[in-house]
Amino acid sequence: MPTGLNFPDYPKYGVWPDGLYSSTREFDPNDNFAGNGAYVVNKEQLYAGDPNAAVVSFLLPPGGTPWLQSDGLLPTDLDGNRLPPAGSPNYFLGSMDDGAQYGAPADALNVFEFHVDWATPTASTFTFTGSLPVAPFDSVFPYRNFGTHQAMVTN
Repeated sequence: MPTGLNFPDYPKYGVWPDGLYSSTREFDPNDNFAGNGAYVVNKEQLYAGDPNAAVVSFLLPPGGTPWLQSDGLLPTDLDGNRLPPAGSPNYFLGSMDDGAQYGAPADALNVFEFHVDWATPTASTFTFTGSLPVAPFDSVFPYRNFGTHQAMVTN
């Protein structure tokens, strides 16, 4: 994946009808957080063995609303036999925790749409589409000791 000089850390992957999607948390050569990367590789070209398969990428710098990206994004992955509607974008989700270090206004899941246009790659888009409210949660403490029992929380 073309990340320039950034180190693409914590990669996550998703298979979709129009491509192979991935997300990263990127760090510059000085180990500063550069933002979250969103990538798609042309699946047909890759499966055909093309060593120069097309890639479309976006980098979301931290900016003034770091809670939108939080600690990373996860691309959706196609499971099952029923395909999404033709032309459906791949969705990337990120958690937003009002108890974490980013100053989020609420607990929610943030949704981004990645629409790739292989005919005109520069027309591809990666767009924040909104937040889905969820029951309150705390992502900062994945291990809890309740006295009578302990619990580990993960996804």
